[in-house]
Amino acid sequence: MLWVLKPRISISDKIAFYDLKTRDGIKSVYGFKIINRTWFYRVLDIRCELLLLEDVNSHGGTNIFLQTLSLRKDQAWYIKRRFFVPDGEYALVLHSEDDLIKIWDSYNKRLQFQLICKHSLSGFSKSFVMTYYHKDTNIKKGKFRFGDSFEIK
Repeated sequence: MLWVLKPRISISDKIAFYDLKTRDGIKSVYGFKIINRTWFYRVLDIRCELLLLEDVNSHGGTNIFLQTLSLRKDQAWYIKRRFFVPDGEYALVLHSEDDLIKIWDSYNKRLQFQLICKHSLSGFSKSFVMTYYHKDTNIKKGKFRFGDSFEIK
């Protein structure tokens, strides 16, 4: 029964690539969409991280080298509940201005998007991870559609 009191978040399995108008002009960005699927409650204290993981051979096995990539915003106070909300405030798109196609230059590298948040009623925390293995299939040109969808148009 306690699973009801844990956050439920979905992370897009594709990365959107598009131009975004900023104060500094137009920049190419990569977008990661998250949706709050928690029943009737919002989630609090959202913290996100984007990592580049690289397999490095060593004596006796393989180690993983981690490199933190930048997100324009990596925290949010809350995301509203999904039900009975006419606007899209139950979803959030986070952007990276790093040139992911250039950085993600070999098959022994992969991207990982990590998120941790709290349930607003119980205070229980949960972490979520989405790993992207191939830039050719995971990066798609276009923007995420509005609402409860990860479709990129």
